[in-house]
Amino acid sequence: MLVQRVVMPDSLLESWTVLGDDAAPVEPIERYLAYLTDIERSPNTVKAYAHDLKDWFSFLKARRLDWREVRLEDVGEFVAWLRLPPLARTGAVAVLPSVEHHCGEATVNRKLSAVSAFYQHAARHGVDVRVVPGEAPGALGGLPDPDAVFVGGGGAAVIGAVAARHPGRIVVTLAAVERAGPAHAALTAAGYAADGALVQAARLAPLPGGVHRLAATNPVFLLWATAVTTEPAGAGDAGLPGPRGSRPGAPP
Repeated sequence: MLVQRVVMPDSLLESWTVLGDDAAPVEPIERYLAYLTDIERSPNTVKAYAHDLKDWFSFLKARRLDWREVRLEDVGEFVAWLRLPPLARTGAVAVLPSVEHHCGEATVNRKLSAVSAFYQHAARHGVDVRVVPGEAPGALGGLPDPDAVFVGGGGAAVIGAVAARHPGRIVVTLAAVERAGPAHAALTAAGYAADGALVQAARLAPLPGGVHRLAATNPVFLLWATAVTTEPAGAGDAGLPGPRGSRPGAPP
């Protein structure tokens, strides 16, 4: 994909678009960037959104995902993808844990804000997506039953409320050691097959004399759980993907 400068034919205003591999504008991005131009956002702002959304759609293409059917765990994978050097994003090269992140926190947050604004605009124009602000578990009450849920903290109470809605998969991240055991127990008690891992990395930190050391970052507990079905053998079509094309296997 390529970010391309354009001049609007009617107003002669400068704007930007994102071209796909076929050299045609990527339609969902084009609609949003045209909207930003129409409300007189500066060309530099439109350009920044174009680059951010190009990264998002490039990630979706690499994962063979439809932009209208992404899951919260896909957003988490997008953050990890952004931190990789460009060559590593395609799997062409391996990356050691000590390699500096390609995108810093500020850049990642800006790109996530751009993606969020893009989806809010899409929701206002008939695409079936929406952002619901609120605090869990109370904010879950008016929502339809999900097929997959990402829980970024909140503990056993939130996990229990989420599991009560019977999604096919639940992914949980936790920073506190004391919450990992109860979270795993809550998933298991709710009828899920749960597994997990401790994710930890180290970054290069400078030392006097032009040398470096490895500086540990805070570890994160990652739990993933799949609903245990009691469907009898032969019922249903084996091998078909889950709801909304959910992919089998644990998240990385």
